Amino acid sequence: MRLRNCIPLLFIGLLAACQNPAERKQVQAFDQYLASLDQLEIPFNCNSNPHFELKLKSQNFNPELHAKFKYQWATEPLGILFQDSTKVLVVDLVPGDIAMVPVFMSYDLKGNKLDSLNPWDKSGWDPWYQGVEYLTVTKGRTIEIVDTVNQWSEVHPNPGENPKEATETKTGKSQYFWLGNGHFKES
Repeated sequence: MRLRNCIPLLFIGLLAACQNPAERKQVQAFDQYLASLDQLEIPFNCNSNPHFELKLKSQNFNPELHAKFKYQWATEPLGILFQDSTKVLVVDLVPGDIAMVPVFMSYDLKGNKLDSLNPWDKSGWDPWYQGVEYLTVTKGRTIEIVDTVNQWSEVHPNPGENPKEATETKTGKSQYFWLGNGHFKES
């Protein structure tokens, strides 16, 4: 009588434990992709100044797997910032106006995208505008961005050359948290 009651429970347990072949293949591919990436140091610092260059860290990344899991416009991965028992945070690099731009990609451990964050929205250069952003990622999984924007009322031949001549200068600060569910929240 007891065995008869256990059979349905055993059957349900076996069904729950089984993955379909496509899901198993994706998990294996994502594991291989993560294994091809380097771990980034925390705190992680970068900025959008044209004299600062994000050096490619994950030089042995798998290009085919990067194409499968990357941010839409990314050309290469920088590496892994955080990984725990349920999720991972990867930094992809996207070509910007004057330099490579970091984009944060959050995944579950099956390779499903949970969220993404393009933290720089003020960076750029033209004859009337200079925007530089400084980014720090802390051990507390906080992304802090401090920016300085200089604007000129007339065309400036080289806006980065003398910001003291700017008609207007603004500074700002943004902060994002990478939450336990893998999503980003702005504070």
